[in-house]
Amino acid sequence: MSNKESPTSSKNKSKRQRKEKEEGEAKSKKFKGDNLGENENHIEAAVVSDVTWTDEQMKLLLSRIEGQLPKNDSVNYKKSFTTLNWDDVKFDHFTSEQCKAEFISILSKLRKHRTMTEILGDAVKWVDAPKKKTAHPDKPSKPMSSYLIFYMEKRPKLAKKYPDMKLTELTQKIADKFKHLPPEKKQKYIDKAENKREEYQEKLKKFYELHPDQLVAEAALKAKKPNPAGLFRPQPPFKNYCDKKLKEHENDENFDQKAFIAKCKEKWHKMSDKKKFAWIKGTLEKENEFMEKMKVFQATNPEQCTLSDFKSVLSKEEKLLYDKMCGKPEKPPTSAYILFCRDALKSCTAPNQRDKIKECSEKWKSMTHVQKSEFIDRLKHMQTKYEFEYANYLSKLPEEKRRAELETEKAKIKKRVAQTNQKAETMCNALENFIQRTDSLGEKELQEFSDMMERRKQKKASSSEDSDEDEDSDDEDSDDDSEEKEADESDSKESQERKQGGEEETDDSSSDSSSD
Repeated sequence: MSNKESPTSSKNKSKRQRKEKEEGEAKSKKFKGDNLGENENHIEAAVVSDVTWTDEQMKLLLSRIEGQLPKNDSVNYKKSFTTLNWDDVKFDHFTSEQCKAEFISILSKLRKHRTMTEILGDAVKWVDAPKKKTAHPDKPSKPMSSYLIFYMEKRPKLAKKYPDMKLTELTQKIADKFKHLPPEKKQKYIDKAENKREEYQEKLKKFYELHPDQLVAEAALKAKKPNPAGLFRPQPPFKNYCDKKLKEHENDENFDQKAFIAKCKEKWHKMSDKKKFAWIKGTLEKENEFMEKMKVFQATNPEQCTLSDFKSVLSKEEKLLYDKMCGKPEKPPTSAYILFCRDALKSCTAPNQRDKIKECSEKWKSMTHVQKSEFIDRLKHMQTKYEFEYANYLSKLPEEKRRAELETEKAKIKKRVAQTNQKAETMCNALENFIQRTDSLGEKELQEFSDMMERRKQKKASSSEDSDEDEDSDDEDSDDDSEEKEADESDSKESQERKQGGEEETDDSSSDSSSD
């Protein structure tokens, strides 16, 4: 009897195997990821065997989980589950494991696919919700700037010349080339950009003539929507100044608004502190009035907005100018190095700010301790003077304003402390990683390393007079390098001394043996 199977039976067998395989895959697809209690999120049944939950407790559990989610949650629920901090979710007598297990139990009873009715409901909300502006297909696209024209012209040639160069490096190279172009060559690209801009304006004018509804729709999108309280934030000081000047030319024919605003900016920068202070003061009064109304609104509608959502319209420079004009003393620099830079930057000849700072850093490094001590003494005198003037300034303020000023200073200090703590945490993590790496070293290497660090510490303590140089990171690096070299040299000297000592001992022992 032949062992060979008939073609029909082998065909049926392969069909059966394929069918079993498909059924297995279907089952795995059906249950894959549905049970969050499996794998890394598995919880033993014994943890929740004797725990009973009321409906109110389950609702509270769900609300606490919801509090852990971001405002604009768009992540798959399985991924969100893995990021939940159950120690923050737990409440009353329930442990974090019990809360997690109960939520998994609730999830197992829920349907995780969406019906068409649910999707259509979301689609209707999406249609009603404000969306990003979508451009009309016939609307002309904005023209390129002079730099972009230059970039598009040079990029293919340079990409061919430097095939291994990254796109960021290539872009930087083109930017440097454009920056150092001679004025006559750069003007060629500026003229090209200007011509394209004029063509764009003509096309845009024709487009709006053919589609007047688009102009109305775009204006509606650009219009500012009121906040929940129905209030509007005040405008910045320069905007108020510019709007007032523009109203004076409201009915002028052939009025060039762009050129006029440029003139207003120039006048604003040249304006005296006294005149600018009047505009800043008016804006600050309106802002304080706005914030008071927002406080009243927030007290009755805490879920709609918070005061932290509204930042001041004043810039840092405008705030400093306001404080100065109100009699608040100017804070001194935080270090002697910064004081030196503030004076030296005026005489630097470098073309840009970055090179100027580098030049200042090199000057500071080349200075002697006696020259640096002059700035250290000046800084101490400035700090003492500031403390006296600030105390005098606070004493003249009304009680309410004094309390507000002190609260503001406390908030600044807390922010600095938080930033310092974050830096300290990062350093600790780096140190832990370093310790883990050094665990593989032998006792001899670790001893040598600890000796080197001890010598470094002693040298740093002896040269504590030059501690102000730590403001410059480049200086720190050079100090560390020199210390490492010195440490290496001292190690080599010690090893040489040990060798010489060993040779002397052998000589002594040999001489002793010969005398015997």
